[in-house]
Amino acid sequence: IDRWQPDALVVGMPLHDDGSDSDISKAARKFIRQLDGHYGLPVHTMDERLSSHAAKQYMKQSTSKQEIDAVAAMIILQNWLETKST
Repeated sequence: IDRWQPDALVVGMPLHDDGSDSDISKAARKFIRQLDGHYGLPVHTMDERLSSHAAKQYMKQSTSKQEIDAVAAMIILQNWLETKST
């Protein structure tokens, strides 16, 4: 964050298929509060359902969880940016 100096942060929100909070959602909300308290930047959330699945489809030849997670994060951010442009 110090290096890139973003104006805002985007965090993927892990939800159940029906849109309700999952157990991990609680941890994500705590993480968001920590980010807000530490950096004072706006923190936006984006539904991350299906982002890992989309990342796996995007990277069919890769089995590395780290690479899939990185692409999933890219997809979450891309989806958030698309919602802001409409």
